[in-house]
Amino acid sequence: MLYDWTGRPVGERGADPGGAPIGGRLVGWEDIDRQGEDESRALTPTKIDGIFRDANRGDCQAQARLAVEIEEKDWDVSHPLSTRRAAVKGIAWQCLPPKGLENDATAKRIAEAAGEMLRNVPADGDDELDFGGLLDHMLLAILPGYSWTEIVWGKGGGTIEAFVPGMVNAVTFRDSVEPRLATTAHPEGLPFAPNKFVFHRHNARSGDSSRGGLIRPLGWMYLFEMTGVKDLMRFAEKFGMPFVSARLDDNAWEKDRTKIAYLIRNFGRDGGAVFSKAVETELVQAAQGGADLYFKMLEYFGAAKTKVVLGQTATSGDAGGFSKGQAQENVRQDILEADARALEGTLRRDVLQPWTMFTHGPDAPVPVLSFDAAPAEDMKDKAEIVTQLSEAGLQPDPEWAEKTFNVRLARGPDGKLLSAQAREPFAMAGEKKKRPLPLTGPTNRW
Repeated sequence: MLYDWTGRPVGERGADPGGAPIGGRLVGWEDIDRQGEDESRALTPTKIDGIFRDANRGDCQAQARLAVEIEEKDWDVSHPLSTRRAAVKGIAWQCLPPKGLENDATAKRIAEAAGEMLRNVPADGDDELDFGGLLDHMLLAILPGYSWTEIVWGKGGGTIEAFVPGMVNAVTFRDSVEPRLATTAHPEGLPFAPNKFVFHRHNARSGDSSRGGLIRPLGWMYLFEMTGVKDLMRFAEKFGMPFVSARLDDNAWEKDRTKIAYLIRNFGRDGGAVFSKAVETELVQAAQGGADLYFKMLEYFGAAKTKVVLGQTATSGDAGGFSKGQAQENVRQDILEADARALEGTLRRDVLQPWTMFTHGPDAPVPVLSFDAAPAEDMKDKAEIVTQLSEAGLQPDPEWAEKTFNVRLARGPDGKLLSAQAREPFAMAGEKKKRPLPLTGPTNRW
């Protein structure tokens, strides 16, 4: 039997006016989920512009596929994205009573039960996620602008059996500003069933969700950088490897050119050529330092992508911005907090609110999922403040100092604090007790 937040019993079907939660899985794999042709293949400015123009009209499947492929293929995008997601997943979280009910016993009990429910979500199948996996999949929205996950409710909605990740390219906004799930039978899209899906938006700016991800700037940079990589490979092929060249007079040209060509081929893969002396050849050299142009371009785009994803590019040797000397793998604090707040809102709306309704009734206080995304305190700065206050004649509270710095202050037998001068006799007494006996003298003979 289930009970609402006032203690009254409710049916196993919960108090949802629409009936019990939808059990089992609604979404399965279809042929359209696997594309034989990559959107990022043979990418040109005209093609990528067309992809973004289609997304502006709500047909954003191609844009979503491009976002997934860029993360798979672009090392300058994959690493900072993984870092940004790991930074959020590494934050401690807890379920708390809603604002204004922090001291309400029932609200606290519901919040504790919600946290326990989320921590106990299993991940049994190959394509099923626990709560940590759900967070990771929700953060896929950073590039395309959105992500969705199906909830597999247990009986009565009291538990969650699994989270099933969805393909971002299955979402369309073609006929509506609200997301719709496109299928083979319904390419125009079907509405998401209520209380059954977690739909997370990552809006880098306000407005249409199909334009809210980071795919727009990163897509153009991927195009330009890949063009530069191809040109660098051609440059290395032409000017990075030596090759053998043989010049033959007319007599040898007629008799031995086939043998000479065979010998040159045996030198290896570096290439070679056979010419008649009557033929003039010249390998035109690039300007001095020509390869530096390509490397500078790749370095520029790599730093730009990192800045777009993480918010900063400062390294431990080049401290600046919000990072305060931390390695560039660290996410800028304001971006980290924004990601955490966005997850909190989505999870409360799509997971905790229906769970609370199913198990405790429609009027029960919905818990708040809170990430502890606050920056770590700088103990050195606080210690300097304490020192300055002490020098000014102000004594900080000892209990606060012990709790803040996680240290035990010296106390005498009466429990009072001891200064360095006051504890010196106690220290000397302790040293006398521990002092070993001398090994020489009339009382110590072998």
